Amino acid sequence: MPLNLGSSSDVGVLLLYGTGMKHNSTLTATVGGVTATVSRADADAVNYRGLDAITITVPHALAGQGQVPVVVWADGKPANTVTVAFK
Repeated sequence: MPLNLGSSSDVGVLLLYGTGMKHNSTLTATVGGVTATVSRADADAVNYRGLDAITITVPHALAGQGQVPVVVWADGKPANTVTVAFK
């Protein structure tokens, strides 16, 4: 189901899970080829032991773009690409 980013004044976020990312010194992300802000990366010991939770702020310019790739970069190395759809 495509994610709705709401109006231009709304802030869209993605919460992704992975392993081994919280220990990297630099985390960056691209969503649909657009640089996105990684606003948080830490262990999610409450819900999923052993997984890191990564919060990414999604640029509103991606509203209506359909399916786009999401790539998180840890110390310059890309993680597996995932696809997210925006309506």
